[in-house]
Amino acid sequence: MPITPRASGFFRRDVTLGAGLLLLLVAGVLLLAEWRDYRQSLESGRNRVQTMTDLIAAQTETAALGFDRTLRAVSRTVQAQGIGDSGRRLLSRLASQEAREQPGARAVLVIGSDGNLLADSESNPPRALAFATHPFFIHHRDSPVGEATVDLETDGVPVMVFARRLLAADGSFAGVAAVLVDPTDFLSLYRTAGRPPGVSEILLMKPDGTLLAHYPRTSEARVGARLPLEELSESARTGSTVERAGRAEVLGISRLDRLPLVIVSGVARDRILAHWRDTLALDGVVWLVALGALLAGIMGMRGYLGRQEEVRQELVARELTLAATNEHLLAALAHTHHGTLMFDRTERLVLCNRRYLELMRLPEGALQSQMTLDETVEVLREKGSYSSVELAEVVAHRRAALATKETRSYFEHLTDGTVIEVRSDPIRDGGTLLTVTDMTASVASAEALRAAKEEAERASGAKSDFIAHVSHDLRTPLTAIIGFSDALSGGYFGPLPPKQKEYIDTIGISAQHLLALINNLLDVAKIEAGGYELEEEEVDLAEMVERSIRLVQLRADQQGIAIENVTGELWLVADANALQQMLLNLLSNAVKFTPGGGVIRVATTAAPEGGLDVTVRDSGVGIPPEYREQVMLPYVRVMGSHRAEGTGLGLPLAKALIELHGGSILLESELGQGTSVTLRFPASRVLSAAAPAAP
Repeated sequence: MPITPRASGFFRRDVTLGAGLLLLLVAGVLLLAEWRDYRQSLESGRNRVQTMTDLIAAQTETAALGFDRTLRAVSRTVQAQGIGDSGRRLLSRLASQEAREQPGARAVLVIGSDGNLLADSESNPPRALAFATHPFFIHHRDSPVGEATVDLETDGVPVMVFARRLLAADGSFAGVAAVLVDPTDFLSLYRTAGRPPGVSEILLMKPDGTLLAHYPRTSEARVGARLPLEELSESARTGSTVERAGRAEVLGISRLDRLPLVIVSGVARDRILAHWRDTLALDGVVWLVALGALLAGIMGMRGYLGRQEEVRQELVARELTLAATNEHLLAALAHTHHGTLMFDRTERLVLCNRRYLELMRLPEGALQSQMTLDETVEVLREKGSYSSVELAEVVAHRRAALATKETRSYFEHLTDGTVIEVRSDPIRDGGTLLTVTDMTASVASAEALRAAKEEAERASGAKSDFIAHVSHDLRTPLTAIIGFSDALSGGYFGPLPPKQKEYIDTIGISAQHLLALINNLLDVAKIEAGGYELEEEEVDLAEMVERSIRLVQLRADQQGIAIENVTGELWLVADANALQQMLLNLLSNAVKFTPGGGVIRVATTAAPEGGLDVTVRDSGVGIPPEYREQVMLPYVRVMGSHRAEGTGLGLPLAKALIELHGGSILLESELGQGTSVTLRFPASRVLSAAAPAAP
């Protein structure tokens, strides 16, 4: 009988409830088993700790009995020889011999009945020491019991004292024999024999709980402290843990049979339970795997009943989502401004949007899905979208794009004059996406810009040619005017009346000024036409600066302007005429725009990377900020409150000439403070280094 959805739901609920109860039952059994193993591991660990403690106690008693044998030897000697002079000498030798034979003994002492030292293994004659007030001496003096005792002297460095009562031949009290032992040295036998594995600490104590020694020395216990021995004994007996030094320990206690000493050893509980934890982890993995397998089998049936419906619903939802996504994608492709073609890995058409059909002048439905590349090309041939030559290139481009699976971009020309850009991109499934963009307007704009640029270049060339021809035609008569005016002014044709000589001088000065302007125009025209060639030579910069200053000195003196020359002795590789032209232009500008009483300063300084700066600084009117870029352009003049003659070619010509030398020009200006113009020459043109000029 088929399982109905309602019956399936009840069955899944019952299976879930049964699986939960079974899981709880198994978990309870597992916890009980592990609790039993935990208690057994802890009890077994406590037994091991007690066994190790007994072994440590046996080792300790063996070492301590060696000291007691020394005490018995001294006691027998005192009874046999007494403590007279001969007896003392014998006791001194015996003390020294016993101290050497006992590696852990610091000193062997024989103390008389009055508490004074009679024999000393470390000194002969013995040191002047008195022990009448020491607890171990008082104990043996007042107690008739002859058993050995172990005490701790804490005066200065802690010392363990093994002592025994001495009796004379007549049985009277004759003194005390003592062996002094360093607590650390006493427990060195554990370092020599090897520390018991797993033991965290070892304590050597008196029966009253006084700590005599501890190992390792990093233990929190302090020698001489009195520890709660009864509590430690109870913990050792019951197997409970004790918190010591920040860790839980299981203790073992053993009392020595023949000496009043107690050994306490502790092992970290984590170490005792390490094996149990490892077993627990392994058991846990096994149980989890088993339970997982059981649950998987039980829940598998439950899940199977509902999975089929869930899968079906999920498939339906995915189909609906995919259909909606496809609709959105197709709508987006239909309204995009780019034509789109997509081919699969077998070169069959997957999709084609409306914009591509519009660009190709194809009707709706002309290209169908699953068409081959050749079939799409045939449709384009029939429609006449491309010329025969262009269509052959189109086929070659498309086949290359589908074959190489690389991003490519190229232009195609349609028969109606449309220019399109085709971009091919590989897609993940091995197909190719072609994106077609109408570039007709962009190409036309680029062509228009190119034509405008060529026209501007032709106009600029015509202007330069015109200026060159006109300037050349003007310079010839000006040269004649200057020559004849100089001849008349110099009196070569006889003396002139003063008024006529003044007019002749004015004519000569004006002609020279006009000739300088024409020369500037010719130089600018040559530079713009690319016909200016440098005639390079080694130039004395200081002499060139001085010569340029002389040419403007007369005018500067007439205006009351001082010119300072602080250039160093330097040589450059440059065109001498071009260098003088640059300096003269900068100095002329400085004289023009500096009022009377001002100062013009010419200086040289070292430039970065071994270059040289030649700076002309004036204290003139300055240049407004909005004109500082324009003054570097030809024929631009600053129209402000200060009007000066000129064509606006001084700075542009200097800029062009310094750039021909591989250098640059720097301009700094502040209104009312003056202007600084710097010619920066590269290191390749400097023949001697420049020293910084004085401020």
